[in-house]
Amino acid sequence: MFSSLNDEERQSFLAQNNDSFIPGYTGHCPTLKFHYGRCYGTKTKEILKDIRTKRIFQGVQKENYRSQDYKTPILDPIVKTKGQFKDYADDFKRRAPRYITGYTGFIPTLNFRYGKSYSRTADDCAYEYETNKHRRIQLAEQEIDKMFRAQSAPRLNPIRNKDEVKRAMNEYVEKHKFQDHKISPDYPPIAGYTGHIPRVKGNEESLSQRYNTVVKRGLTLLQKERERIQSLKKAQNQVVGVLQDFENLHKRVETS
Repeated sequence: MFSSLNDEERQSFLAQNNDSFIPGYTGHCPTLKFHYGRCYGTKTKEILKDIRTKRIFQGVQKENYRSQDYKTPILDPIVKTKGQFKDYADDFKRRAPRYITGYTGFIPTLNFRYGKSYSRTADDCAYEYETNKHRRIQLAEQEIDKMFRAQSAPRLNPIRNKDEVKRAMNEYVEKHKFQDHKISPDYPPIAGYTGHIPRVKGNEESLSQRYNTVVKRGLTLLQKERERIQSLKKAQNQVVGVLQDFENLHKRVETS
């Protein structure tokens, strides 16, 4: 049950002095957060008594903290040296407004910078973008000038007629249309060729090697196998020829 207080009771309650803070006080009490195990009133009473006996607040500096700092220069003025083209004193004038943390929009070259805070990195990116903007505009104007110059240049007269060129191309196509194209280890296919190459897959020669090396080794194995097959066929033909000569000789002997 809640019983209301009149003004006198309320003032007497707030004016009581037990050398401690009343429970519910939300102000600051020195070193209170480092003490445990006792109630609020007892602990604050001990803290205040300790402060009075040691006279901690009597030796506090009377002047405000760093009140004379405005009279001492913190940064030296920027002086332009010999051979310097950039005026660093005007950097703050060209800087873009600060970007708040959490901004998810696009900032040029922000993803490639490290080691600084978000605001400083965003300012540097915006400043570099503005300084390089004029150079990009000049390059674009130069490209446009080159394009117009190429269009305005006089056309070159062809040496031969279109019909002669077309006839020469058709003759070249007909001449090389049915030419035998042999693939050898000396002329392997270029990198990126997706056609079939014999003796490449499922072979120890194709493990941990570059494409050009694998193709050369595969074609070398294929060439050696073809040469072996041709030598076997040649030997077989020689044996068949000897047997035919022997049969012919045997028939002549029988007829005689």
